[in-house]
Amino acid sequence: MAIWACQGQPSALGHWYGMVEFGGGALMVNFFLEESSGMLTGILESPDQSNAKRTFSKVVIEQSLVEMELDALQWSFSGKFDSGRNVLEGAIRQGGEAYPLTMQREPIAKKQYNRPQMPRSPFPYQIEEVQIPNGEHYLAGTLTYPSTGKPSGVVVLISGSGPQDRDETIAEHKPFWVIADYLTRRGIAVLRYDDRGVAQSTGTFKGATSLDFSHDAEAAVRFLQKHKAIRPDKIGLMGHSEGGMIAAMVAARNADVRFVVSLAGTALVGKEVLRIQTELISIVAGVPPATARQTAEQNQKIFSVALSEKDPVKVPDVLRAYFKKEHPEMDASLVERSIQTIADAWFLFFMAYDPSVDWARVKCPILAVNGSLDLQVTPEENLCGIANAANDGGNFDVTIEAFQGLNHLFQSTATGNIDEYAQLEETFSERVLERLAAWLDGVAK
Repeated sequence: MAIWACQGQPSALGHWYGMVEFGGGALMVNFFLEESSGMLTGILESPDQSNAKRTFSKVVIEQSLVEMELDALQWSFSGKFDSGRNVLEGAIRQGGEAYPLTMQREPIAKKQYNRPQMPRSPFPYQIEEVQIPNGEHYLAGTLTYPSTGKPSGVVVLISGSGPQDRDETIAEHKPFWVIADYLTRRGIAVLRYDDRGVAQSTGTFKGATSLDFSHDAEAAVRFLQKHKAIRPDKIGLMGHSEGGMIAAMVAARNADVRFVVSLAGTALVGKEVLRIQTELISIVAGVPPATARQTAEQNQKIFSVALSEKDPVKVPDVLRAYFKKEHPEMDASLVERSIQTIADAWFLFFMAYDPSVDWARVKCPILAVNGSLDLQVTPEENLCGIANAANDGGNFDVTIEAFQGLNHLFQSTATGNIDEYAQLEETFSERVLERLAAWLDGVAK
């Protein structure tokens, strides 16, 4: 429900169009703001993400200040209305990051990308739109499976961090669609689904942790066990990034999962993943190594303070006390934004969670792959971590491989810089697709 905070300038109402730039590329966003019966309401849509429309949970227009929030996606916009230029200038905040954004009245032409790997019809397999029940919500997804022959082995795709649609769309790259098409053409069924609260799935994304998302993935396994086109003894999981560790969570507790594929999945404690990630991404972006290291280490101190408080309700106050004592010079609004990010349920869980515990409990075959230039989930520490943990648990059916010259999205690159994600035409390396299909031939058919 929208919240009416103050009578605002009528001219700030209406349609707004903009393009937000982020580490992986650019995303078109549109706002529509209106007043009805003394209440402010608003709609957010993105032509780059299937034009899904979402109603803001909060809208405030007070003099030149314009603020919107979308709780379900942990998304907010804060900016100022410039009546002279007729623009909205501000920033979008999501997942602890801020992205500058200027909105205008005229529609923006959609940026055209060349995506040569985008699957094209006709498709020589069945495509079924499905709804996967899990308690009070359901996951909307797409199941692709061979048109002829016996029931097939199947792979459930699990997306990485942040609100993701079933294709894991980023700047018109649709890696999960590419993977699904490639594997299904080779006789392996694939189920991919929108995260809870995203696109056509119901439920709420905000406040959910990796553990909650693992229950969604497990619901997908239960759904497939009853599908006539699927072999219930050949159901496996394939997760990207956070999705890789979620796959380990599910396989560790559910023997019905017969194989696991980790695409740049983690094996280190989340706090350590963030430390390495922050330092490497900063260095590639041009930050002096000493400065990048100092920033990463300072973040670790802050994270440790947050994790020292076992009651999540008290974490914000503990962090405020820390910032007041150790960093009194920091801007108050920056402090509050940092606290909001760190004290988030997902973030607290991720920082503390040690995936190696679950990898040690996975008894089915494991394939773990990374790109050699992955700056977000580094290959050496995490591939070896997965293998060592599984071996410690008595599972030696583990294959690990680092593919030279690939980034976190498995695109060919020279640097691994996250700013290249949108600029690169390749969606997902053919070398990795071939490796996945060859390995799955032995476990999913």
